[in-house]
Amino acid sequence: EVDDVVRELRDSPNSFSKQKELLKLLRTSKIRRSDLVQEFGTKMLAKKSRLGSDVWIVIEQVLLARLDVGDIEGAKNLYFDLKNQFGKESIRVQTLLGMMYEANGDLEKARQFYTSFHSKQPMNQLIYKRRVCVEKALGNWDNAIKLLGKYLQIHTTDTNAWEELGELHVKQNNFKEASFCYEELVLLEPENFLYHTALAEVLYTLGGVDNLVTARNYYSHSLVLNKDQNLRSLYGLHTTASALANMKNGKSQENAKLLAWATSAIQGVYKGSDIEETVNSALTS
Repeated sequence: EVDDVVRELRDSPNSFSKQKELLKLLRTSKIRRSDLVQEFGTKMLAKKSRLGSDVWIVIEQVLLARLDVGDIEGAKNLYFDLKNQFGKESIRVQTLLGMMYEANGDLEKARQFYTSFHSKQPMNQLIYKRRVCVEKALGNWDNAIKLLGKYLQIHTTDTNAWEELGELHVKQNNFKEASFCYEELVLLEPENFLYHTALAEVLYTLGGVDNLVTARNYYSHSLVLNKDQNLRSLYGLHTTASALANMKNGKSQENAKLLAWATSAIQGVYKGSDIEETVNSALTS
């Protein structure tokens, strides 16, 4: 849908209604296309009197896009517009100031700013997440993990935060802790095949017959949820079943059937391709 609106804008680049439609679509769908927001949002702000009550949300949207593309000076100009309108004590305005410190590379300054601000707004979700971003940018993985852990004690259903915490644990080789994060994600969104796959990968990495059997089950369920566009789980199932087949307590009729099915399915994906022979050789070696 975004691409359709962009195509229409390429034909009529000065269409204010289409520019407005695009920015609203990007906001509501949470698609991050800062290049488009910068390009068409800037054109809209040249005629901001036509935006009515939407003017401030568009200014903020363009400000964030400018930070993304490195236009710090342009972002500052919009920040002062928001500050003059809502006051420097506005939570949102203060958060944007911290984000400008980040974008400008002043990470320690951003860290101190967010820490101080957070002490006054301890339940603020956005400040929690900005603090995590700064700790990650500084390479303070343990601090980022601790902050996310505290955040999730309060906001227990935030899937984005659970996913980020899982990724941080994987980066730190904390695979047992990562498995807990992905278990939470599977419980929160049982129809999301990617979470089943991620949990399976962590369990496979942990190793051992029990973990491999459980990993195999999650790979299998991921493929039940998405069979046609899930090559990652298909390879995961094949690798896990192959590992179990070579373990004393891992062999079973069920495992043999799953291994044969995964092998056949992968071969089917590459049938007739230039690498068919290479894939077949790798699968049967």
